[in-house]
Amino acid sequence: MADLMGSRAGKKIKVWAVPSAVVRAAGAVLGRFMPLVKDMAAMFGWFDTGRYVADPRRQEQLFGPVPTAEDALARYTDELRTAQNR
Repeated sequence: MADLMGSRAGKKIKVWAVPSAVVRAAGAVLGRFMPLVKDMAAMFGWFDTGRYVADPRRQEQLFGPVPTAEDALARYTDELRTAQNR
């Protein structure tokens, strides 16, 4: 994802891995004051279980072809650019 976004931005994006224990600790402490942090920690905890497996077939039935990662990031960066130009 960093390579895709970096190529769209014309920059090299450096990636840092954050251990899930750090995310859980942040969720426990900061989550009291920032619900988004609590939700993010819960999401990462769910990913850690290995039970998250995406099956895009239903999405495709409802919304049409599932976008590629490249398509999704292009749309996202285009939306960011539009928002910054307002």
